[in-house]
Amino acid sequence: TLRSSAPAALGPIWSILSEECSPNCLVLLEAHVSVLVRAADVAGQQGEGRLRAFLRCIGQLHERAERAEEAARHWEAQWTQSFRHVLEQRRDTNHASLGTRWNSMNFGRPWQL
Repeated sequence: TLRSSAPAALGPIWSILSEECSPNCLVLLEAHVSVLVRAADVAGQQGEGRLRAFLRCIGQLHERAERAEEAARHWEAQWTQSFRHVLEQRRDTNHASLGTRWNSMNFGRPWQL
């Protein structure tokens, strides 16, 4: 995990990260430890408030992306279900109309023409 592999210099930023970002977001940030160390250096120069605001923004963007993905999956499932329903209705309608046409053509019974 990010916390266990983080250098000691990341200690102060880790507490801010865990307060401002979800666990899923932290997993994604794990690949960017070196950038986080640099951010911790900048935080020392610029102030914790700016770093916290930046990390909060990242956390919020990640949460929005997760909600958007969940909504996309929901609407994709709704669309798929609706599409299947329409296909079933068409199939049923086609079968019903085919039977009506077949009966009205009197195939196989020329004596009834």
